[in-house]
Amino acid sequence: LKEKNIDLYYIYAIIEKEKDSIIYINREHFREKIKLTDFQSLLFPNDIFSNNCNLALYFPEIRTYYWKKAGILITIFTIFLTILIFSFFFIIRLIIKQQRNSVALTDFVNNMAHEFKTPVAAIQLAGESISNPKNKNNKEKILNYTTIIQHETSRIRKQVERILQMSALDSRELELHFTKIQIDSLIEKAVASISMKVENRGGSIETDLKTNGISIMADLDHMNNVIYNILDNAVKYTKHTPMIKISSSVIDNTIKIAF
Repeated sequence: LKEKNIDLYYIYAIIEKEKDSIIYINREHFREKIKLTDFQSLLFPNDIFSNNCNLALYFPEIRTYYWKKAGILITIFTIFLTILIFSFFFIIRLIIKQQRNSVALTDFVNNMAHEFKTPVAAIQLAGESISNPKNKNNKEKILNYTTIIQHETSRIRKQVERILQMSALDSRELELHFTKIQIDSLIEKAVASISMKVENRGGSIETDLKTNGISIMADLDHMNNVIYNILDNAVKYTKHTPMIKISSSVIDNTIKIAF
């Protein structure tokens, strides 16, 4: 046992195999249990004259010994399993976060592409209208087209500033700049910007604005984009001549905008 590094209390006995009787045992009260032990071997295996006795060992604390040995393995296994589970959930959470960031970034790029495409198209159309010989002597139209170009250029500049704030997507925070905005004035500017597209397709756009100069607290760029994009989509996706009507009113202290 010492050679095998087994430091375990044991009972030993000499048992006569034929009679199944105990010749000697060092602890009498283990007499019945030692007969059932599996740890038995010939007492004198090389004796050719008498080979009728077994040396039997019984370990009263063997279950505790097994549990102590297994306890170390169980502890190591539990620690490893815990680390594995935490690593699994961490990786899954990281993957989900990366997917969300990827979706947010894709949406952002798509929105920015649309936001750039719209003012660029308006600037191009205004430039073509200015260079049109029919409008050469119409100072009012040229002034109107110049105003549109300036307005759309300002929109592009603001969109560039938004792109420079893309880091806000990583922190899931979108910085909003709340200012007082007159709804009717905002709608009129959007209508003026989109009017060339509508006229170019032979359509018309009418307004019926009745908020009487009431202001709201909102982000100017986002509100402008919302109204302009709705009008732009109305022109872009209609299969017929665009006939657009936009109205604003105040109902129960609530501003209502209808397209």
